[in-house]
Amino acid sequence: METIRLFATLLPLSVSSGINLYATILTAGIAIRFGWISGTPAGLDVLGSWPVIVLAGIFFLLEMLADKIPYIDNLWDVVHTVIRPLGASLLGFAALGQADPLVMVIAAMFAGSIALVSHGGKAGSRVAMNIVSPAENISNTIVSAAEDIGAGVLTFVALKYPYYALAIGIVVLILIAIFVPMMLRWAWFLVTGFFVWLKSLFKKIINSEQSSDLLPADHQALLLPHRAELSIRCKAQNIRGANGVSGYLSITDGKLFFTYDSFSKTKMWQASVSDIVTTSVKKDWLMDALFLHTQDAKGKLQKATFVVLKDRSILLKRMVDNFPLNGGSIK
Repeated sequence: METIRLFATLLPLSVSSGINLYATILTAGIAIRFGWISGTPAGLDVLGSWPVIVLAGIFFLLEMLADKIPYIDNLWDVVHTVIRPLGASLLGFAALGQADPLVMVIAAMFAGSIALVSHGGKAGSRVAMNIVSPAENISNTIVSAAEDIGAGVLTFVALKYPYYALAIGIVVLILIAIFVPMMLRWAWFLVTGFFVWLKSLFKKIINSEQSSDLLPADHQALLLPHRAELSIRCKAQNIRGANGVSGYLSITDGKLFFTYDSFSKTKMWQASVSDIVTTSVKKDWLMDALFLHTQDAKGKLQKATFVVLKDRSILLKRMVDNFPLNGGSIK
């Protein structure tokens, strides 16, 4: 029964470590040091020592600052891809104290794997938010603060009420598993954008004449009888069924089309240029994001976001020039 309780404690601790390792160690250390909890695994008592608390506090402050700056938080997450799972593994190893070595190794692997999953979810969601959120860095600060508080609360609950925390941890992991594919697509898109940016430094791609992307035949078939006047390879957000999906944004005959592949089928989103209510383009150093609000037949506003790499920024400007003059602006 004690082993079950230990693993019930370890899973949520691993989830919180993957989100913010230093908040996890700091919260556990303070709670143990001041006797706010009882019955914690003996191996974790070392977290209550002042050297550990002070060191965790310093790194927590550093992460709190880095985590609220767009793209700096992504770099911080890349560095911690190893640190967070390793830290969780050490917590798992220590939590079992003098248990059978085989059980301790299993616990360490279990904790590291769980932390890697939660870290992947946190890192991927930050990439997506940095790219598609028009409210940076306000949304970044809010989400970062929520992560810091959430990691601390989950840690405290894991040590005091492990079975409740276990249920919370499982729910968080399920949510992460559902959204991880989309998050990983955004993460890869950011990596691609970085290499495009490096390439542009040497070849001056951004200032060169850019040609419209060529639509694949199955994508062009969906536009018939129209033929694309201008097409841009991009990634979409806020479109049902196409969040984080790559495809082609095309304009022709006063209509916008976004065509994309879904499993074995090619699908399409469309809107009339005349239905565009507001337009804005967020220009960043790695990519540009186009934010559209269109009005449907019922007068309801629909939001759509399209993100392009910097080697297509001129194409995006050409496309936006075809929108109504009162549609918005490029920032």
